Amino acid sequence: MKKFGFWSFLLIVAAWGAAALGAEQNIHLEYKPNTKVKRSPATVPGSKIFFGEMRDQRANPRQVGENLEDKEKRIVVVSPDPQGAGGLVRSALSKEFGSKGFAVVGGPGAADKIIEGALVKFWTVETNRYNSQTQLRLEVKDKNGGVHFSRTYSGSGKNFGRSLSETNYNESISDSLVMIVEALFSDQEFLRSLAEKSPPVRAEDKKPPVPGPVPPPVPAKAAEPGEDYLFHRVFAGETMATIAKYYSGNANNWKVLASQNLDKEPFKLKADEVVKVPRSLATVNREQSGVSTAAVREPAGKGKKPGPPAPVPGATPPVTGPAFGPK
Repeated sequence: MKKFGFWSFLLIVAAWGAAALGAEQNIHLEYKPNTKVKRSPATVPGSKIFFGEMRDQRANPRQVGENLEDKEKRIVVVSPDPQGAGGLVRSALSKEFGSKGFAVVGGPGAADKIIEGALVKFWTVETNRYNSQTQLRLEVKDKNGGVHFSRTYSGSGKNFGRSLSETNYNESISDSLVMIVEALFSDQEFLRSLAEKSPPVRAEDKKPPVPGPVPPPVPAKAAEPGEDYLFHRVFAGETMATIAKYYSGNANNWKVLASQNLDKEPFKLKADEVVKVPRSLATVNREQSGVSTAAVREPAGKGKKPGPPAPVPGATPPVTGPAFGPK
């Protein structure tokens, strides 16, 4: 009896520890967006492009989200494939670029430009709805390895569905990638980098270098202001002034947004358009609101915080629940 009681005690302790740490739910990642890519690039470069490795720089590449519906039990959502998230991003970009007429090739040898990337964030929080965020650093390289372009893009996806549904996780994640694709199609600098011709490799460049004195190191160049952007999906009724007010606290910063979005009318924005917001401007908010920025109320008085946003017909409900998870 004593022996049986000891092992029973160990089993109870193990079960309690597993519950405290939280269970795991496996899902297989697949590109299944709810929304379609509505934006098309103004011009499609004729260069042949190859989508290379999308490296996953997160601490745990298998973890892709968490279910927090039950406050007493956190369920971590994982992919059985450690390269699953990067593979999903690569297949999504290849599919969407190919559908818009880009010459996507199957190998780097046949490509004029190679697009590689690094996943900084890839995470979904499930409470009463699914909320996904993806952050991706992309580089455009020529066949000689020279980097022509580098920028970080962010996207978000939201939807309702069944609890711990593999389909709903994939839909929400995929919608965040659709937002990134639309941002790429509207980024003229990115498109120009694909169209640029690569410099030819000269014969003298192929010769081994002649040994000589080592030159002093060159100080690293500081990043240019506004090199990175947040991407804001427009709600009906928004203008660049309301968007600037939300992200920076100053509506007059709409001129900065206008200078970064020359293809859009500042005060005649269309719903579902994507506006680039320089990260240096986003000093108040760095995540998109779940409602129209035109509906955010002013502070009630000096020293008081703004009230909750007023509801907007047809607008997506505000994001609730805990902050998004690990990078």
